[in-house]
Amino acid sequence: MKKVLIAFFMLTNTLLFSQAENAVTVNQHQMDSITQAREKEVLGKPLPGFSAAGDDGVINNDSLKGKVTFINMWLASCAPCMAEMSTLNKLYDTLQNYPNFQYVSLSADDPETIRRIRNRYKVHFGMWHLSEEGCYQLNGGMGYPTTIILDANGNVIYLHSGGYTDSTLIWNFIFKEEIYPLLVKELH
Repeated sequence: MKKVLIAFFMLTNTLLFSQAENAVTVNQHQMDSITQAREKEVLGKPLPGFSAAGDDGVINNDSLKGKVTFINMWLASCAPCMAEMSTLNKLYDTLQNYPNFQYVSLSADDPETIRRIRNRYKVHFGMWHLSEEGCYQLNGGMGYPTTIILDANGNVIYLHSGGYTDSTLIWNFIFKEEIYPLLVKELH
């Protein structure tokens, strides 16, 4: 009887875990499809109109034209957003001397939370508050963190939502695989 119960337990767990694994794969596939559809909607087009305020003044679509613009959208409650702050600081430090580059950090958090995050992570780049509706308009409700890169004409050339909490994966994504290589190519 004991062997039958052990076999039943093992079979049940195998079925449960295999179904959960398939569910994650389906959900990831669905998310990739949604992301790809969103990218097709916005790539090569101007960023939707917006205006954001912060300690660094007010920015809007017009102030972004003429330079390659890196936009990072985040929330304080988002673990991947906070995990990438130090690497984003390094990205800013690496590119800040390019005269045709600008870095914009947007959050729907209130201005005091933005200041607290800026101080906690010793952020070197400008941070602005944008309403939840404004963030949704820019990232299409795709979540956080969201990275958008604009060419000098203000057209979206890159859109990515989601992130990592592992520092090696963050470094690889930002500096080796995606962001930095694209920015350097666009800046030259």
